[in-house]
Amino acid sequence: PAAATAPHPRDDSVADWDEGLALWGGVEPLRAAWARFLGEQQGRTQELRQLVQQGDWEAIRSTVHRMRGAAGNLALQPLQALLAQMEHDALHQDRAALEPLLPELATALAQVEALLRTSAPSATPTAAPRPATTLPPAQQLQALTALHTLGKALQQGEIASPALQAVQQLLPAPELVALLEALDLFEFERALECVRTLSTRLETCVDDEPHAHLAPQP
Repeated sequence: PAAATAPHPRDDSVADWDEGLALWGGVEPLRAAWARFLGEQQGRTQELRQLVQQGDWEAIRSTVHRMRGAAGNLALQPLQALLAQMEHDALHQDRAALEPLLPELATALAQVEALLRTSAPSATPTAAPRPATTLPPAQQLQALTALHTLGKALQQGEIASPALQAVQQLLPAPELVALLEALDLFEFERALECVRTLSTRLETCVDDEPHAHLAPQP
C-alpha cells in the first residue's frame, strides 16, 4: 500500500531538522522562531515586487540580505539559497533575473508555513535535552571565548558564524532568544549588549578560574 504520512515531517527540502534542533535546542523554540519569522514576512513578496518596479535596488538588497541571515539562523537552507541568489541579482541590478524569483520566494515562504502547521510537537523529532545545571568550567570558558569573538565581530558590523554556532551549542536556547532575535534583525548594537550580558553572567560563574575574563570590554 501507499506509504502513510511519516511519523514526523522530516522534510529536509524545506528545513534541515538536525541543524535547526541543534541551533535552537528543541522543537518548540525552533517552531516559535519560524512563526516569528513568518509573521515578519507578511506582505514581503509584494513589497519586493513594488521595490523592483521602483528600481530601488539598495532597499531590495538590504531587505533580502536580512531575510537571508534570518533564514540561515532558522536552518531554512533552501530559502536561504534562494535569497542569496536574489541578493546577488539585486547587487547587479538584474531585474530580468530577479523578477522570476519573486513567485519562488512566495512559494518558499508558503512551504515554511505549511511545515510549521504540520510539525506538531507530538509529531516532530526531539533534540537531546540541554543540561539545566551550570556548565562545567571548561565549557564556560569555551563559551566566554566564543562570546568574545562574536562581540569583536559585532563591533565591526559582522557576524562570526563559527563563534555564534559555538555559543548556540554551549548555552541553553532560552538564554539566547534575545541575542538571536537581534541578529535576525541585524541590530548589532542590541546583539552586542546581549553578548555582554551573557558574558557577565558566565564570568560570575568562573571568577575563580584562570583566563575567565575573556568577554568584550565595554
